[in-house]
Amino acid sequence: APRVLRGDFSPGFRLKHALKDVGLAVGMAGRANAQVPVTSAVHRLYQSAAGGEAEQDSSAVFRWLEELNGAAVRARA
Repeated sequence: APRVLRGDFSPGFRLKHALKDVGLAVGMAGRANAQVPVTSAVHRLYQSAAGGEAEQDSSAVFRWLEELNGAAVRARA
């Protein structure tokens, strides 16, 4: 989060890999008839944010939320 608040969106762990990992967890839970509502919500959030941003890291979620809300999330100087 500190990087994002500085406006630094250089990628770390790629969103496409996080999306894959969370998707695997959701799939495994489904096969075990386990309820994972928070994990499922994160998976949907990552799917929404990944549109065109999958090569970025989870900071793409912040950019997606900024665009969705028409507001920038930055620390005050």
